[in-house]
This record gives sequence, C-alpha cells and structure tokens, in this order.
Amino acid sequence: ELVRVDVGCRHAQYMGDVGRTAPVSGHFTAGQREAWDLFIAGYRAGLALVRDGARVDSVFAAALARVRALQPTMRTAEGKRAAEILLAPRGTEAWEMHGVGLDDAEGNMTELRAGMVVAYELMFAVGGNGYYLEDLVQVTPDGFRVLTAGLPYTAEEIERAMARGK
Repeated sequence: ELVRVDVGCRHAQYMGDVGRTAPVSGHFTAGQREAWDLFIAGYRAGLALVRDGARVDSVFAAALARVRALQPTMRTAEGKRAAEILLAPRGTEAWEMHGVGLDDAEGNMTELRAGMVVAYELMFAVGGNGYYLEDLVQVTPDGFRVLTAGLPYTAEEIERAMARGK
C-alpha cells in the first residue's frame, strides 16, 4: 500500500502545502519503485524549465519528454503501465501549477513570472496505486527556488527517511 501525504501550512497569513507518496511498509515494491522513480524523473525535468516567462504547458511537456525517453527502460508491469498512462492523452489531466499565497490554491497559471510562488503538483494512478508529488516553488528571473527543499524525492531517499524515523 501507498499513502499520499498532502500537508498544508499557514504562517502569518501565508498559506502553502507540500505532498509526497510513501509506502506504508517503508519499502516500495519493484513496480512501485519503478513507477515512482519514472514520475520523479519527469517531475525534475519539468522543474528544470521553471523560470520567469516559462509557460506551464512547456514545463509539463518537458516532464513528459523525460517519461517518453525513459519508457523503453521500464522492466516491471507497473513501470511500463505508468509510462503508458502518463503519456496517454489524459495522462496529465490532474497536473497543476497553481498560485499560492493568501490561499493555498489561487488558480492555475499559464505563464510564470519572477516573484510568483506556485505549487508544482503532479499526480497519476496505476495498478490501484496513486502517486502524488507537490512542492512550493518560487519563480526567479533565472530559474527557481524550491521552498519545500530538504524532503526526499526518489524511492531510495523516501525509504531511507522512513528507516531513520523508526
């Protein structure tokens, strides 16, 4: 089983949230690991495009391009199916990049501007498992700053963090 964690916060009238997916047992199955790490690779490829003037559809396209490039390397049924689902016409239907500030969801963006704080929030489901990832990101003139830095991303990092918590 996997658990989706979506944690909100409020500080001095500012709101935000962050999310991750983790295995209840502390260990991903081989299929979950492959699907999750494929998802993370796409997420990071999209994140790399975040900067002043970037279009959100271009960020999502970069994420999908990375998934497409990795698709032939998938070995498990769940990893193969994850790639198929993500690359399908409705594969990014649940993906969002929305504003964050006085409210935790201030509407979806189409173009990014320096100074914005956005939630980069991607999710999909495969094989009865839901995969969810969200970070708060500040858009800068030349790139981005992840405001929720320090959290684990890859399956290995999540498993290590969970093992330390026992």
